[in-house]
Amino acid sequence: MRLILILALLITNFRVFADDARPVLVQVEEETSYQYKVLFRVPNNGRLSAWPELEFPAHCKDLHSSEVMAGDSHVQHLILQCQHSMQGGLIEINYLSINPGFYNLFRFTDIDGQQSSQLLKPSENRWQIPEDLSKNIVMQEYTLLGIEHIWAGLDHLLFVTCLVLLTAGRWKQLLLAITGFTLAHSLTLALAALELVYLPIPPVEAVIALSILFLATEIARQQHDSLTYRYPVLVSSSFGLLHGFGFSSVLMDIGLPQQETAIALLGFNIGVEIGQLLFISVLLFVMFLSVAVTKKNLRDFFNPGELHKKGTLYILIIYVVGSLSAYWTFERLYQFF
Repeated sequence: MRLILILALLITNFRVFADDARPVLVQVEEETSYQYKVLFRVPNNGRLSAWPELEFPAHCKDLHSSEVMAGDSHVQHLILQCQHSMQGGLIEINYLSINPGFYNLFRFTDIDGQQSSQLLKPSENRWQIPEDLSKNIVMQEYTLLGIEHIWAGLDHLLFVTCLVLLTAGRWKQLLLAITGFTLAHSLTLALAALELVYLPIPPVEAVIALSILFLATEIARQQHDSLTYRYPVLVSSSFGLLHGFGFSSVLMDIGLPQQETAIALLGFNIGVEIGQLLFISVLLFVMFLSVAVTKKNLRDFFNPGELHKKGTLYILIIYVVGSLSAYWTFERLYQFF
């Protein structure tokens, strides 16, 4: 009964998790000396009583502005004329009501094409534009962006969770599965970010949800002679190609700096992998802790076998992952009709 109540609460509140992963975008580009073009995009999640407003340095004047609804987002275009460079100045998003959980993504490009981007938490709505847009700053900021993106992407984390549950106890298989997933999504992430290959995001997101549901079902069945259990690297690599297109969606929003494209792409990939490894470490620690506390047999917990021998935590994870991924699948497929 407790398990059913937990699942009901998660499903009821799931839309919060899904919408909160979409960032508010503030994009500032210097067109001519001290004149800037601004794009301000706010996703419509139905929980904003009023659209937030932007506040720029006092020496900048609004020459022109327009507002439109583009898809499910409120988009504002502005032209600013400043007395001197905006670098070193503050940009602030003023939420007239409480921020319902949006991450705030800022991007600045100077007249020479040098760029800086930063993804801030919902509690952080002010950004100081760096004065030095050096390569080291680009690498650092895109690495942090990759870490924050993987931790904000609940669907990707649940897929990694399934890989851990599928192979844990067979550590060589776990290493191969994670490596295959990493190489596969890094490949398609790079191809999509460089606009060499394009797939529409909605179908990709639907298949990503389906991939999680597939793995959760396989784990629940506990059939160690299945293709999934025997060759997890094949499954992780195949689905990893699709997950790479999902990872690239944030880079499609903020773009890559023209002069440091390779550095930014490498930094973002490194950030994604750091975030992924941190998550796996935490997950394994919690699992080992659960085994120690409940005095379960370590072999029963990790190796393929009867599900009821795994313990409450293992069963809870599988049911939560399966329920959420099923919800995602139907929700994302429904968008096509």
